[in-house]
Amino acid sequence: MNKKSLLFCFLIFLSFSNLFGQINVISPIPGKWANKQILYIQTDPFEKADYFYSVDGSSPKEFGFAYDGPVLLDTEGKVTLKIAKVTENSIEEQRVDFEIEQNDGFNTSYEDLITSFYSSGLLNYSAGAVISIPSELSYRFGSQNKSFLQGQELSLSKNTTLSRYLPCELYDSSKNLKWRFIIKTIPQSLGIYSKRDLPFYVTDWNTITFSNQDYIYKIDDGMWNLPKEPVFLDRNENHIIYWQSINYEQGNPVEYFALPKKPELQIQVSQTGAYTYSLVGDDSYTLAIKNDDSIEINQLFTEIGIDTFVGDKISGNLQLQAYSNSIYQGDFFQSYEVDKRLPEKPEISSNVNSFYTRQKVDVVISGDESSDLYVSISKPFTLEEIDKNYLKDDDLFNSVQFEEFIKVPNNHKISFIPKSENVEFYKIKAYSYNGKNKSDVSEYSVIIDMYNYYFDSESTVENPDGTLSKPFSNFEQSLETLNKSRSVVLRVKGDLLMPPKKVILNANCLIKNDNNAVLVFPANSSLIVKNSSLEINDCRIKTDEASLHNEKQMIPIIKMENGVLTLSNCEIVTSFLKNGTVFDSFNSVVNMNNVIVSARSNSYISLLSAVKSRINIKKSTLACDSETAILFSVNDSIFECQTNTLRVIGKRGRVAEFFNSQANVINNLIQCELQNQNPNNEPFYYNKESKVELSGNDIY
Repeated sequence: MNKKSLLFCFLIFLSFSNLFGQINVISPIPGKWANKQILYIQTDPFEKADYFYSVDGSSPKEFGFAYDGPVLLDTEGKVTLKIAKVTENSIEEQRVDFEIEQNDGFNTSYEDLITSFYSSGLLNYSAGAVISIPSELSYRFGSQNKSFLQGQELSLSKNTTLSRYLPCELYDSSKNLKWRFIIKTIPQSLGIYSKRDLPFYVTDWNTITFSNQDYIYKIDDGMWNLPKEPVFLDRNENHIIYWQSINYEQGNPVEYFALPKKPELQIQVSQTGAYTYSLVGDDSYTLAIKNDDSIEINQLFTEIGIDTFVGDKISGNLQLQAYSNSIYQGDFFQSYEVDKRLPEKPEISSNVNSFYTRQKVDVVISGDESSDLYVSISKPFTLEEIDKNYLKDDDLFNSVQFEEFIKVPNNHKISFIPKSENVEFYKIKAYSYNGKNKSDVSEYSVIIDMYNYYFDSESTVENPDGTLSKPFSNFEQSLETLNKSRSVVLRVKGDLLMPPKKVILNANCLIKNDNNAVLVFPANSSLIVKNSSLEINDCRIKTDEASLHNEKQMIPIIKMENGVLTLSNCEIVTSFLKNGTVFDSFNSVVNMNNVIVSARSNSYISLLSAVKSRINIKKSTLACDSETAILFSVNDSIFECQTNTLRVIGKRGRVAEFFNSQANVINNLIQCELQNQNPNNEPFYYNKESKVELSGNDIY
């Protein structure tokens, strides 16, 4: 291969080697946006390159538009943006796919903010002004932050002079809408801009070059002359340069310019990290920022400010030009970094995804690897109104007290286990701190209700779990869940229909009336409480008379085996087709307080049959009605019955019969309405092994 061929191949390779190289496209970026996007390319002013773009996927070089500065892309729907960078020896291309589905934020709290950039994609911002981002929105700048920050008021210090194009994203998580636009920062007020036409110029502070040979010059008290070479001056002193026409004549006008001594550059850094540069010295001095893309001077300011918004970081090397009475004197070179980019918010993960839970909660808090992690935990907050469906942002939780933030290791673990049967609210706050900036605060909250379950006969929710929002509507459906717990509270609304069979309850259970609670027992239905306790408060209990004809055997409504039954403020009405027992107790405890019970059947009825048990009945009204009616049949037990109304109706029957038991029946009102009046129908029977005290009772 000859040299010409080699050269040709090299040029071809050079032209296409960067075909898929990265052009510094600041905007747009891939994503789905609710506003039209602006095209902004970060170009190198010293590189000779032309840029072209297309928005229909066609070749930008052949069919696109020339790019000469930020421009709004008037497109909607799915867009394929192609950009070509063409230099003398290469072509680079880049593709950006994005989607536009416009939404102007109408009728929202942030409508005015969206309107400020919606039509142009650009928001002109004057230093010192405030950009108000409502808390309903979150925001981030460029691609420096992975996470969004909660909306807040953003501003730059009033003396900020550096102009920038800064991409900003807004996000409404409730509507899943994102807007992306460019903020152009500009100084609050115009600086001084003027030029003076002098016959000399200053470089590097000390070097004076005389550019007009039509004049003669004198420095301070020196002689008049025509300098051919630059003159070096000690700028630690003040100087005056004089000039007049080279055609010296008496009375010629003499002009002069005072060169004050070199000032000191003063640098101030605020608590927020913003820089302020000013010159300490003669009042004639002003400053300008040297532009990379222009040899023209910028506006002149008495001080230069460098600042950025919370959530952003800027750094670079600054060339500050000093001017005295609008005449350039020299440069100051400074590096700067304003870091307001917050560490990433800590991530709080939990074994529980919902706001309500019945289980132990294990939490892991992970922070920014380059930052310290700080955590604050609330004190347990007991919820008194447990039948209310709370939300995370309820005002009630504003009164929750927190511990002080403490520094913890990364991936810190916390567990919450209520120490009582109360419904408790817990909350965690966490932030990262990198020595300069503190991240937004991450929060996690949970309500732990390990004991309360809800039943609503009218509920139609799918996949009920017994929570307030997903209550059970079927007892069999709930029984498996209840028996998994050691202690539960079942809050009942409406009719709780028991299944027509024997069911075993192993949990310690409290049944409470949330609204018109009725426990309905059809024929052959029996609730067996084994090795646990059952407490029923403020409820009605009844048998289902429509199914009495299906009764096959005499089984109690509630049977206790090695357990505790407590009935308070309940009304119980039961009917049996032939024979029936309402409560059966073996080796258990039965407590009744302020209870009304009516039990009837055709042949035989017993309110309570107890063996090896302890019975305590107070302030209740109990009645049995059957051919043979017995309120209490007590064997090998301890029986206490005080201040009750006891009624027996039938052909024959008794209030109580005691076998090998100890009983105290005191201060009761006893009614026996028996058809067969014979000695065997005495209200009480007890064998000689029993010890029974009967006192203060009114019997009639």
